[in-house]
Amino acid sequence: MTEKEVLARLETWAPARRDELVKDLIELVNIRSVCEKGRDGKPFGPGPAAVIDKGVEYGKKYGFATDNDGYYNLSFLFPGTDPKREIGLVNHVDVVPEGSGWTYEPYNAVEKEGHVIGRGSADNKGPAVLSLYVLRALRDLGISLRHTVRVIWGGNEETGGMGDVIHFAETHEVPELSLVLDAAFPVCYGEKGILEGELSIALDEPEAGSPAIVDFSGGVASNAVPDSAFVLVDGNPDAVKKALDGADVAVSEQDGHIKIEAAGVAGHAAFPERSVNAIQKLAAVLAGSGLFTGSAGKSLAFIAAAFADFKGAGLGIEETDDIGSYTTHIGGYVRLEDGLLKQNINVRYAIHGQGEKVIARITETAEKAGFSFRVIEHSGPRYDDPESPVVRLLTDTANEFLHLDAKPYFMGGGTHARKLKNAIPYGPGYPMSARPEGAKPKFGTPHGRDESVEIDRLLEALTIYVIALIRLDGLLSP
Repeated sequence: MTEKEVLARLETWAPARRDELVKDLIELVNIRSVCEKGRDGKPFGPGPAAVIDKGVEYGKKYGFATDNDGYYNLSFLFPGTDPKREIGLVNHVDVVPEGSGWTYEPYNAVEKEGHVIGRGSADNKGPAVLSLYVLRALRDLGISLRHTVRVIWGGNEETGGMGDVIHFAETHEVPELSLVLDAAFPVCYGEKGILEGELSIALDEPEAGSPAIVDFSGGVASNAVPDSAFVLVDGNPDAVKKALDGADVAVSEQDGHIKIEAAGVAGHAAFPERSVNAIQKLAAVLAGSGLFTGSAGKSLAFIAAAFADFKGAGLGIEETDDIGSYTTHIGGYVRLEDGLLKQNINVRYAIHGQGEKVIARITETAEKAGFSFRVIEHSGPRYDDPESPVVRLLTDTANEFLHLDAKPYFMGGGTHARKLKNAIPYGPGYPMSARPEGAKPKFGTPHGRDESVEIDRLLEALTIYVIALIRLDGLLSP
């Protein structure tokens, strides 16, 4: 079958399955698949395991062999003529916590104005369902490939070091090439290094007349810019209200304490440019109020300064490398536990930067402010040659069907490609470079409130993946 014939058949096949795709996606979104401590043979908790169970149901319903790898991941298989060769389509089905401030219910997904709205709809359950429909299209259209196409749904991408695909690589032969459906078109040829850590300091007793901080909380995940934060303090309510009069915070009384809250704008740690960190906003207001002394005052001032920008300057790690990738950082969440103030940080450092130098600079900056710093997780950068035949083929295919001239790009996001060899992030998001300046999404974005995915974009991407797989099968075959 020629590409022209495939495209002609896809023009009717894809729209005819739109409602099925939406139904399947809503079912997956409605499962709260936040990673938790493993138990009962489910390494990432009951949520991701429930999505894998649902995937097994889909495999039976649509007639594909499935491979449940101990609830670490699930594979769907479309056999090729050479059983020893595979191309992977890799996704994850775990999600970040829902956070607050939703207009819609995060786990009661709805279709509205051509979008499915719910936590994980875009990141990454929409692409996960799409990849299964790619297999359906290959089979229903009678397309024969040399390579087996293996769709992988991993259960541990958002937290925990991507143990899903690490386990896959320990128990399976890794595909000859994998496309990771967790990015934007055309091709992500590089991912910045990712460093998660914790800044901590003990809060001493406040000076006489200074309010005491009894709780400080904000944020839900390391890789999400927090959109809300609060402190509870003990002190003179009138003095606190007077000192904060006119500040962009809400002051109330709660259970005998004074509660001070700040609102921000959520975002993904990989793309923090348009977000507003509620923790930093609150710390800056409190530090500037003159209310707090001692370690509390110093801590608030440091947090305010450390996250006043998103390009690393506040921690002494600002850097732009020779290919133009630059360091960004956020404060993901803050907690006060047993008198110890703990501020999580998430750094995406330049692709050609050096992680150990970043760690050393953060440690030095923190210690000067009286904080200690420990590394929670560190994943080095990944880089592919943007001129390689595979990258060129994928770029040209995406541009052909999107009617664009977009270039391969690098990003701060961390995908399965950094843990799985021979893997390249490839869509299905619309190219960042092709979006009009200042354009706003109709609803929410990944990791934010009212997260959504546009259904027509998924169907558009389906054609790109089918044609790309046909072309890759030819390119990789001898």
